[in-house]
Amino acid sequence: MDTPSEKIVELLEKYLHPLLEEKGFKYLKSQKRYKRKQGILESHISIFFNRYNLLGSSERFDLYLTVHSPKYRKWEMEFYDMEKRDLNRISGAHMQDFKDWDMQYIEGSWYEIAKVDEGKVMQSLRANIENIGLPFFSHFDSLGAAVAYMKNPS
Repeated sequence: MDTPSEKIVELLEKYLHPLLEEKGFKYLKSQKRYKRKQGILESHISIFFNRYNLLGSSERFDLYLTVHSPKYRKWEMEFYDMEKRDLNRISGAHMQDFKDWDMQYIEGSWYEIAKVDEGKVMQSLRANIENIGLPFFSHFDSLGAAVAYMKNPS
């Protein structure tokens, strides 16, 4: 492991891959994203690395949880005569925007693994994904569930 990004990916592989693979997500290394396709809907967990990361002193990353649907977006654009927007995203947010997301190991808007026990950080992240992220994605298990959720998000 030569870079903070490589270290973070190794930790994600150890702590998140088993949980997410069990739920049907695949890790796309080139896109730094977990992706699951269900019908016309795609669930994404996108990973971003801080550009100022320095191994041993600043090892930061954050996540966006989003749902995309190129087919739905195409239908919506044609039906409502809309311009293309937001790369087919129909819902989602930055990890901090989810109610009850445990912020204990977040500094600013980043998970920081260089300054605290990385195992505790990753366990907290896994719990957040398991208890908040996956339930969010469950609202998009089908098109009917997605429409119902988008009409009344709670």
